[in-house]
Amino acid sequence: MTINEITELRRNGDIEKAYEESVRMLSANHDDHDARVMTALCVKSLMERAAKSGDADSLVKFLGELASLHLEETGDAAINNKAAWDVRAVIYGWKDEAFDMDKVRALFDAVSQISFEKPHRYYSVLLDAFLKVRDAQGNPWADMPEMVTWWGLENLLPEDFERVRLTNGQMMPSLAERAYTACYKCLLAGIEAGEMRDEAESFIGDLEVLEETHPEFQYIQYQKTRILQALGHQDAALAAARAAVRRRRHDFWSWSLLGDIAENDADKIACYCRALTCRTDPGFLVKVRRKLAVMMYRAGFYANARREFEKIINIYDAKGWELPADVAGVAAQQWYEMTEPAMSNRGFYMTHAAKAEAFLSGDMPETAVLVTKFNPQKQTCSYATADRKRGFFSTKRMNERFADNQVYMVRFDGEPGGDKASNVLSCRRVMDVAQYDGIFFRQVEAELNLRPGMAFLFVDDIYVDGTLLRGHQGGDRVVITAVLYYNIKKESWGWRAIRLREAGV
Repeated sequence: MTINEITELRRNGDIEKAYEESVRMLSANHDDHDARVMTALCVKSLMERAAKSGDADSLVKFLGELASLHLEETGDAAINNKAAWDVRAVIYGWKDEAFDMDKVRALFDAVSQISFEKPHRYYSVLLDAFLKVRDAQGNPWADMPEMVTWWGLENLLPEDFERVRLTNGQMMPSLAERAYTACYKCLLAGIEAGEMRDEAESFIGDLEVLEETHPEFQYIQYQKTRILQALGHQDAALAAARAAVRRRRHDFWSWSLLGDIAENDADKIACYCRALTCRTDPGFLVKVRRKLAVMMYRAGFYANARREFEKIINIYDAKGWELPADVAGVAAQQWYEMTEPAMSNRGFYMTHAAKAEAFLSGDMPETAVLVTKFNPQKQTCSYATADRKRGFFSTKRMNERFADNQVYMVRFDGEPGGDKASNVLSCRRVMDVAQYDGIFFRQVEAELNLRPGMAFLFVDDIYVDGTLLRGHQGGDRVVITAVLYYNIKKESWGWRAIRLREAGV
């Protein structure tokens, strides 16, 4: 039988006969290109029939035959790519609650033997198909990380990173987002089970690449943080959590994540409080409230804890959700009944949230500054740094007490100095300033060369204002304390006396 006759059989729907004849022809001559392609087309037709009827076992068998033809050797791998639609048809044909994991595994084992053209939109269809698989609890297929590793995230097309608008107007996460999220969930579960640590370490690298190429994916840092935490890399997890907050400062989940990673209870409370100052649907905040309420109770803030649990209960009632057993159990405890709830926890949030900002910047270097002028009316501080940069910052929402000629350790968001207000992340006063002698302060002993009526004088290179000279006269031996000073008129740095006392006193 000729190729044309076999083609006619196939077109007329006699697929089995066409398949038998093409296999016979190929067996007679394995180098017959036309026979190989015809056999592949017949196998593809049989695959379509199996997929349409939901016959996964037959599809697995035919996928194996397609792989054995090695179409990539003859430049016909495009036929292989079409197999993705048959795999998709079978998987999408199953009901969500009835996925047969053994058959899913068999499909993957078979399809992974085929050489596909990639990247290719049909190859992306294959990834989409396996992402559809869920277990009885709605979790992604446990072998998804293996599948994705074989598939290769580097084969994602530009359109695979775009979200899709559904017919109801809602936006569906992109294929890339779904793939990374499925791997994240599976790896996290694997680590908890004592498995997949190497795979998780490798996946962190994939997330870092994604972060560089697609920073618009807001949950990259979240997933990276959780995996690092699960692997026991506490310092790296904390750094990732801080990076997440800096990128998503106004999102409650980033602050909640930072609180989860924090090891100190006070820092946890601060971060949870900061999360609750973010504007979002109250339903999204119940998990944060539950964590904060428990910590309030443990720390002895019973009235605040009672108030927080009441909010949680009210939200569940308003949403029509079933109240979690642990929350219901708290409401039945004696302390709860005996405690008068706080009128509001807003003040509690604001008081503790300020500490969250300091904790957020804990990995950033501190810069020593001399406050040269504190303006309480404008709530600003002018400052100088050890390397003689000048600037100012706002003291609003800061709990620190400020005064002229005092040294503070400041964490700046960006470089200090400049004409615009510096953004301060944290600030604390330095009580022992001895180490800044010669940097911010100088002390010299000298004899005053003072004549009547003098409005000022210089002792060495220290400027002494006339107000400090009152009560002194020429020839007095004094100890002068001076601070770093910038002369605006001369645009130069120098020293300015802030205190005079008699020598030996």
